[in-house]
Amino acid sequence: MTIPKGKIPNIITVSRMLLVLMDAIAIIQDRKGNVILFGLAWIYLSDMLDGYIARKLHAESILGRHLDVLADGLYTIGFTAVFTYSTSLSPAVLLSIVIEYLVFIFTAKKLASKGHGIYDAIGKSAAVYYYLFTGVLTIIWVKEMRAEILIGYLSGICIVLTVIGCACRIKLICKKT
Repeated sequence: MTIPKGKIPNIITVSRMLLVLMDAIAIIQDRKGNVILFGLAWIYLSDMLDGYIARKLHAESILGRHLDVLADGLYTIGFTAVFTYSTSLSPAVLLSIVIEYLVFIFTAKKLASKGHGIYDAIGKSAAVYYYLFTGVLTIIWVKEMRAEILIGYLSGICIVLTVIGCACRIKLICKKT
């Protein structure tokens, strides 16, 4: 059985979602190991590959865009939730990332209809930061590093980025065209 070329990017994205779930379960079960880091590497690599391959194969689709946003949310929110549950990470960080994600979801269509596109520079920067923040948390956890002060600073940046990102997005929505 051959896989149609147009499905390959979505298969990569779905594999990322499955790996997020498997790594999250391993973290909850306190199974530290390099396997989680290899999973993390695939999560990052597949996030870059799915869109690149979709463009190269002329297989971009609305489904693919939605799956990518869902996979990103599953990773950032899922891992932050797991670390909030498993460590002393503040629930405020999880709440801020959830709020930013929901604001993005609920404003995307409105921004697109106003001709802005669904992404804004600050929101995109915040999303990249959340992605990297979650990766840093994973590495610190797997390697059992003592980094409470660093995590505190990084958590504070998450919350500030959420406030700024949401405010900018709401301003774009309220702005007259």
